Amino acid sequence: MERPLEMREEMRRSWLVQRLQIPRAPNPFSFGGGYENGGLTKEAMGLLRNIFSFDYMGSAEFEWGAVPNALQFLARQGHGEKNLVADMIVFPEGIVSYICPKQYEEEVKKRIIAWAHNKGETKEHVGLYEALHKDEWPGALGWLELDNGYMFFVDKDMFEKTKELLGCT
Repeated sequence: MERPLEMREEMRRSWLVQRLQIPRAPNPFSFGGGYENGGLTKEAMGLLRNIFSFDYMGSAEFEWGAVPNALQFLARQGHGEKNLVADMIVFPEGIVSYICPKQYEEEVKKRIIAWAHNKGETKEHVGLYEALHKDEWPGALGWLELDNGYMFFVDKDMFEKTKELLGCT
């Protein structure tokens, strides 16, 4: 299991971005050969199952506890420390909503804007540009950034349910 994420003065590079898809029946192979459910407990998967499902990312870095680590960080920021902000960026092509620690907000917005313009280097393709520009997009509608701990969405329902789950008002 990875070391727990901690609040930093400066954010790390966003290298691992987990794609989130519409809720689907559980796929035992979503996290490849790593921990079962990527390290999430059955209870945690039960809470998330009706909000989104995890896209298979194809890289081991996503399989060994990075997902629960980022989610636990966000839950601590929301429920315990009341340090989360939820807002949106309006693009001509659509709205991207985000949830992040207050201290990270300006940098998170810059990174989302870059991905919306198909820029920025990550381990696996993010797909935000496609989600905003394709009329029929079967891919990701939400994302969980694993290096710093923040989320963003083009799906309003996913955003609202996640915001509620994380205790972000």
